Amino acid sequence: MWSNGDTYEGEWLEGFAHGLGMYTYSNGDAFEGEFKQDKFHGHGAFSSAQNVKYRGCWDHGDLSGWTLVVGKNGEKFKQYFDMGVPVEIPVRLNVSHTSCIVACLVLCVFCISRSQHSQRVEMNDEIENCRVYPRTYMAAPCLQWAKW
Repeated sequence: MWSNGDTYEGEWLEGFAHGLGMYTYSNGDAFEGEFKQDKFHGHGAFSSAQNVKYRGCWDHGDLSGWTLVVGKNGEKFKQYFDMGVPVEIPVRLNVSHTSCIVACLVLCVFCISRSQHSQRVEMNDEIENCRVYPRTYMAAPCLQWAKW
C-alpha cells in the first residue's frame, strides 16, 4: 500500500510491477492485467469508480487499438484508441474498395504522425489477444480493419 492509499497485488521484477497484477486506486478505480515496469502494458481491464469499464490492450500505460467499452448503463461498444486517445473510425456502408483504402490510409497517416512509441500494441477482433507491431508496420492494423 502506498501513502496515497493505492494498492498493488501481483508479480514484481526488480522492484517494478511486472507481469500479471491488480492495481487499485484509493478513489475506487482499478486495473487488472499485465504490467511492464510499473505501467499497464499488454492485455487488461480498467474499471472506473463511476462503473465504466475498458477491456483491451495497453501500451506503456495508454489504451492502444480496439477496446471494449462498457458504459454506466451496461451499453457495450468497441472504440479504437491511439496512445490513450479515442479515434473516430469511419463505418464502411456500401462504399467502394477505393474509398475504404483511402479512409484507412488517412487513419494510418494520423496514427503514424501521433506515434511516440517504437512499438504498437493491437488486438484481434475478439479483443482478447494482443499483438505487438514494430512502428514500420503501423498500416497493418488499419488495413486489417478494412476487410471486405
